[in-house]
Amino acid sequence: MTSTCSFHALIPARSGSKGVTRKNTRLIAGKPLITWTLECALLVKSLSSITVSSDDDLTERITRGYDVLFIRRNPTLSSDTARMVDVVTDYIEQMSIPVNENTYIILLQPTSPLRIPSDIIAACQLIIDNRPNSLISVTNHPDIHPARMYRISNSRLDPYNNALSRLNRQELDSCYFRNGSIYIFSTQYVINHKLLWDQNPLAYVMPHERSINIDTPYDFMVADALLTLGESH
Repeated sequence: MTSTCSFHALIPARSGSKGVTRKNTRLIAGKPLITWTLECALLVKSLSSITVSSDDDLTERITRGYDVLFIRRNPTLSSDTARMVDVVTDYIEQMSIPVNENTYIILLQPTSPLRIPSDIIAACQLIIDNRPNSLISVTNHPDIHPARMYRISNSRLDPYNNALSRLNRQELDSCYFRNGSIYIFSTQYVINHKLLWDQNPLAYVMPHERSINIDTPYDFMVADALLTLGESH
């Protein structure tokens, strides 16, 4: 993968988590959750750097066992209300990452342990080929579609889109949703706009089976089963 672009991976891993307590360091398929992302990123040789940003001592100890960088995150950037764009800006400033249209940050959340190195490589290649401000990984699931979504009002279902709700599945356009696995954005765009992605980011489509984003104990259980099965083969 040859280009004038440079890619710097950022793994954000704050200590707080309401859905799954201390999930980033919790064991999954025999090792801390964050290590799945660390080991995946380290297999992508085209990355200029890999950095973990955290306020957590255990996360720092785990990270020190790998050939990656670590920065201590300010407590004000570690709360439930902290914005990721501010975390990224802090990282750019602390690490003196160049701010220009050819330098990109790859945000790799530890909560997506099923991504594989080729996902990151393919997403970077899309950036090289298209030079967008931003890219987001997405997935398609036929049962998760606006046509199948409702509000409940006075115990009655109210379709989000009445016209779509009456169509057969074969008549619906494909619908994609963010899977939380890969976000890529230029440092110039982040600093100039204080946003991580623009109105129409480039899409990198991932299969549903690699798109689990751990937010709940159930997600954790499913990911653990899939990772354990994968390790045994």
